[in-house]
Amino acid sequence: MAEAKKERKFAKYVNEFSRPDEYVPHESHFGNISHQPMLFDANNVPEAHIHVEAFIIYAPGDGFGVGNATGGFAKRMPGAKPYPVPWDKPMRHAWPETFLYYGTDPKDVTDLGGEIEYWLGEGDEAEQYIINKSTAVYVPAGVIHCPIYVRKVTRPFMMVVVLESPNWYGEFVEIPKAFKASVPHPKGYIMPGQPGWVDKEGA
Repeated sequence: MAEAKKERKFAKYVNEFSRPDEYVPHESHFGNISHQPMLFDANNVPEAHIHVEAFIIYAPGDGFGVGNATGGFAKRMPGAKPYPVPWDKPMRHAWPETFLYYGTDPKDVTDLGGEIEYWLGEGDEAEQYIINKSTAVYVPAGVIHCPIYVRKVTRPFMMVVVLESPNWYGEFVEIPKAFKASVPHPKGYIMPGQPGWVDKEGA
């Protein structure tokens, strides 16, 4: 008689990242940034008190809160009501959030492999920061952040976002007048899943 498999005590804490169907892809990310992030939050482990998104950035000309992406609806928590998400605007959260940018050059992990324009603050008080080294940006609760604009990519790099909340939710504001996209994003992209769309990322 086969011995019953012993239940592992900590198995519930080891989870693959998810790619949920309810996530609204950023139309303008296609060809620049992985259009669906890898996600981890309370949907994966109910005890988790963080929301994590991981992106691969591989070409310049787009970002987050820059005015290019198409809005939609998002829902993460089971049973939650979908809410409108105007992806093209800067935002604030009721919880702190940390953005991690790190390069993939094994000979120099400090080299980001590109250049990002990162904005903090609202309206005329918004401040621009240029990131070209592996960097962590800590955003306190209530602080406006974005646009986050990818100016240059010489080697694909990673962006990981950690929100100190079990679910993502944000309040949106207008883009600072001082923000000017330095690399215009090509137009004509088709939303994933729509007629004529080809999954060139192999996902």
